[in-house]
Amino acid sequence: MKHKTAAGALACLLLLVTGCSSLSTEDPNYTNPQETAAGTPVPTETAASDTEETAAPDTTDPGADGTVHFLAVGDDLIHTRVYKTAAEHAENGEDYNFGYCYAHVADRIEAADIAFINQETLICGEGYEVTGSNLNFNSPEALGDALIDIGFDVIGIGNNHILDKGEDGLGACLDYWHSQVEAHPGLLVLGAYRDYQDEYDYRITEVNGVKGSPLSFRR
Repeated sequence: MKHKTAAGALACLLLLVTGCSSLSTEDPNYTNPQETAAGTPVPTETAASDTEETAAPDTTDPGADGTVHFLAVGDDLIHTRVYKTAAEHAENGEDYNFGYCYAHVADRIEAADIAFINQETLICGEGYEVTGSNLNFNSPEALGDALIDIGFDVIGIGNNHILDKGEDGLGACLDYWHSQVEAHPGLLVLGAYRDYQDEYDYRITEVNGVKGSPLSFRR
């Protein structure tokens, strides 16, 4: 059995040699694939830049990988001179125009996925005097409107001036911000609450597939 196997292998080897001999360089029809008509060797390898495919540009949306760009601003403390200057910038029948205050950072605020500001002064609305002196702050509603228009997503109102107008002033301020939250879905206001149930109603936002609940604290 071994002899038959060896004989068969020998026959295959002879057949292979015979087949290869048909490609001999002595054959008048043979052309060396390594040479061009001019006799110059043909390169056997192509430059990597000719064969490798150019990487496709990354079209993934910024932040789609779960990255969140967060910007924080504080303290937005509106003294008397600030709101008087805002009154001087008013146009088209406005009482105040606070846009000038944030003009140089507006592009950064707008570009952030989440922009937070510590609103240091109350915004109590009608029935409360606009004031800007130490320990007695109350800003006009136009200020809050400007913060939203410029692109702030989270308004923190938990600070040491939250009771400058007493408990009633705090309630009026919460009324104002509550109306803004209803008018602007996605806006979060936190740091002061009506009661413990309101406090434990966590303000949750989702950006680029990431859910989070901002905290308001003061050192």
